Amino acid sequence: LAPSDGDMGDRFGWAVSTDGERVLVGARSDENDGLIGSGSAYVFRHTDDGWLEEAKLTDPNRAANDAFGFSVSLAGTTALVGASGDDDPGLDSGAAHVFRHVGIGWVHEAELEAPDAEGQERFGRAVALAANIAVVGASHDGDDGTHSGSAYVYRRGPEGWTEDRKLTASDAAAGARFGRAVSIAPVGDLVVIGAPSAGAVGSGAAYLFADHGGKWSEVAKFAPYADVSGAQFGTSTAAASGRAVVGAPRGSEDPGTVDVILTEPGACPSIGDLNGDGRVSFADLLMLAGAWGACPPIPAPCAADLNGDGIVSGTDLLMLLSRWTR
Repeated sequence: LAPSDGDMGDRFGWAVSTDGERVLVGARSDENDGLIGSGSAYVFRHTDDGWLEEAKLTDPNRAANDAFGFSVSLAGTTALVGASGDDDPGLDSGAAHVFRHVGIGWVHEAELEAPDAEGQERFGRAVALAANIAVVGASHDGDDGTHSGSAYVYRRGPEGWTEDRKLTASDAAAGARFGRAVSIAPVGDLVVIGAPSAGAVGSGAAYLFADHGGKWSEVAKFAPYADVSGAQFGTSTAAASGRAVVGAPRGSEDPGTVDVILTEPGACPSIGDLNGDGRVSFADLLMLAGAWGACPPIPAPCAADLNGDGIVSGTDLLMLLSRWTR
């Protein structure tokens, strides 16, 4: 595949996504209307005559160096494109754009921005889309220290796209770059977020969040199988029902590794595994007991609130016991 108006330096292929008969390709350095680095994304559709370019997507309010197309995600007739260099409201604060195929063409549906956006946060560096849920990473957010990172969940409803929750790691720390990679299961109920610089030696981590009736909570933290210094585990992630896949490009002395993690109950428990060791055991029971009562105000994490009702109570205890590892 190649763009109909491609030029040297466009970086076409920087990001790719596919769903069904369509492929979405980002060209983060494409020049549009004389705006260098404004970026674009291309939709290709498979037909009886092969792959045809269906549309070129751009930011309606594009500016130079927006890096539109830095990240892309496609789900059915909806496309999500990250523009991590967008400068509104601050330098490299970032944005993400939703497009939808309507009738015979693609239309711009919404621009997503962090409600607490600041410069240099690079919101849109990673995006993921499933059903009516969008996830956008902001790896340089500094709420919990410089470049600690965050991710935002948005939900499409009758009134358009609205923020569902801002996600941060339960053990957030400066430099972790949480949100460098984001992925979401096809049904939109599980999200995996990478933090490739987490840990004292930068081995990295990935976090699993689950949607409990519209309330998101962290249910597991994953560490690399081979805990190598500087492995950057969490640089890339993929999510599916019952499985998370996490890349570590510098794992095992630089060749790189990919860890496949089972998340189905009974295979490798996640819900109730509060310390992320792959088991639901007495250690998790102690953590739940220590968090008993009302959760801290959002966005503070409350991993022990397994049913997402804002209170760690007997209901959560029963959920944990139902996942007990024998």
